[in-house]
Amino acid sequence: MQIIILAAGMGNRMGTSIPKCLFKINEETILERLINQLIQININAITVVVGYKKDLIMNTLEKANCKINFIINEDYKNDTNILSLTLALKEELSPYYLFEADCIFDNKCIDKIFDPISKNKSLWFTKGLLNEKQYGGIIKSDTSGKVIDLKIINSYDQKFNGYNKLIGVMKVGEDQINKYAHYLFNACNNSTKQYYHIPWINNIDKLESYMIDFEDALVSSINNPSDYSEAIELFNK
Repeated sequence: MQIIILAAGMGNRMGTSIPKCLFKINEETILERLINQLIQININAITVVVGYKKDLIMNTLEKANCKINFIINEDYKNDTNILSLTLALKEELSPYYLFEADCIFDNKCIDKIFDPISKNKSLWFTKGLLNEKQYGGIIKSDTSGKVIDLKIINSYDQKFNGYNKLIGVMKVGEDQINKYAHYLFNACNNSTKQYYHIPWINNIDKLESYMIDFEDALVSSINNPSDYSEAIELFNK
């Protein structure tokens, strides 16, 4: 399995020129923290897609104790994130784990993400049920964990009670890699102003996947200063 980390975005909602992945948690940048967690489970090669402030990110990771393959997204200003993933897969098309670089995980999460029981399954990871303050990617599964619906919403709606809230990590297994790549590349050619989720959403009946919830493990994603303040409090306990 290859490891892909998307770190090309501008993070405009943070109100600063520093990329979100370089914000610090316990004196360590979010991106360095994730890479060190991956190294601890014997992952020694990681692909990082960069764009905005690419030199700053690359310099930050200069001393990382693993092989890092940097892919540069020159059109990051016009990309939501679908182009970043497409660029990585054009270089190597094989099953992969995809991480968004503004997410923070504790070690329990890392264990769940790489649980060998999942084998070749494609997986979406969540941080509990959707609540009234949340929006974005949501997902619903049947009693076996098989995904039956996947959406991106712009605001909370009570009709989505019972859906789980997606967090920025997924796994694309061997059985889906070629099909999803086909849908992904076609969608990206049409527009880069969309999330990598959209081709999966539009072809969900052809792409079998499963939902894994992090339950009591600590996990956070950073979208704005309030999220960052909450993450600092959560992970400094």
